[in-house]
Amino acid sequence: MACRWCNSLKLHLGHGVERDLATYDAVAATGARVAVDAHWAYDLADALRLGRALDERGAWFLEAPLAPEDMEAHRDLAAALVTPIAVGEAMRNRYEFRQWLQARALDLAQPDVGRTGITEAMAIAEVATAHHVPIAPHHSVGLGVVLAAGLHVAAAIEAMPAFEFQPGPFPVANRILTAPLPGGPGSFPVPTAPGLGVDVDITALVEDL
Repeated sequence: MACRWCNSLKLHLGHGVERDLATYDAVAATGARVAVDAHWAYDLADALRLGRALDERGAWFLEAPLAPEDMEAHRDLAAALVTPIAVGEAMRNRYEFRQWLQARALDLAQPDVGRTGITEAMAIAEVATAHHVPIAPHHSVGLGVVLAAGLHVAAAIEAMPAFEFQPGPFPVANRILTAPLPGGPGSFPVPTAPGLGVDVDITALVEDL
């Protein structure tokens, strides 16, 4: 759904080309800038169909359109489209990203800080920047510690067009913290306390177990 606090959003799709486009059109009609996450649902032929239609619509970006291991198909797709191709959540280090960047198989790098760690995420950002590719850290079901780490990484990256906010996982992420992280969907303040700026509520963790 389009949020009333911001004008950019990402749709979680991958339900078939026609159905995805119908959803895109309905949301874009509100005036929002819209990206599509296809969740690795398509083969190259259908990803091209979807991507070309998104080109005509001026989509923000197309995320995870193909199987995450298929660098060659992503390269072919990226070369054929104007809409930026966003990938990265399945990668773990700068060496994987470098292969994809050198192959021109992605236009927006999405390292997941919870999976790469802070040091490696910063190294990935340096490699992507050297290839003139922006970085938008990926965040899925990571809890509050991961979210705080991602905020610090994002704040240190110059070519960072967006920080992901998900209204479902965000309250769950905050549940394990003594004080919830503020922010979203329009902006996030960077935590200023020592370390990552958050403390884990051990009682909440024990209760959840």
